[in-house]
Amino acid sequence: MAYPQAPWTLKGYAILTLHFVNIDRVRPLIPSELKIISLWPGKALGGVYLSYYGTGSVLEYSELIVVPAFVGFVANR
Repeated sequence: MAYPQAPWTLKGYAILTLHFVNIDRVRPLIPSELKIISLWPGKALGGVYLSYYGTGSVLEYSELIVVPAFVGFVANR
């Protein structure tokens, strides 16, 4: 599929929800070289993003993004 030239104009709606998640439950979903950022002992922040871009958009599509936890990169020392 060929995409139109950027910048794209998208019109639609989106919902973003944020959730406290148990670090031990989401650890298997995240590559080991990434450090889960803890906001509370044993808890991290995760989220779900759902959107629909329809009529009036350069591209018409929906998307679902699930973030098991916010992470940071740990450089080798």
